[in-house]
Amino acid sequence: MTANKSASMKQGELYSSAQAVLSSHLGHDPVLKHLIQKGHQLTADNYIELNWGDLPDEIDPEDQELLDALRILEKNT
Repeated sequence: MTANKSASMKQGELYSSAQAVLSSHLGHDPVLKHLIQKGHQLTADNYIELNWGDLPDEIDPEDQELLDALRILEKNT
């Protein structure tokens, strides 16, 4: 397998994983739901702005997981 194909597969896996994280949060995250309902772009910056205004010093692991997933999706769209 070539390095490019391997990197491409890893990117695809990251993207799929990020989509799964996003899907798992949709049912119980009111901020994410609001972004989607209002047609806002799903970005980490938009999520942070709507949820906190500024990025807090401490973020719980569930929110960090969602922010990481949003950043992965941003890079691949």
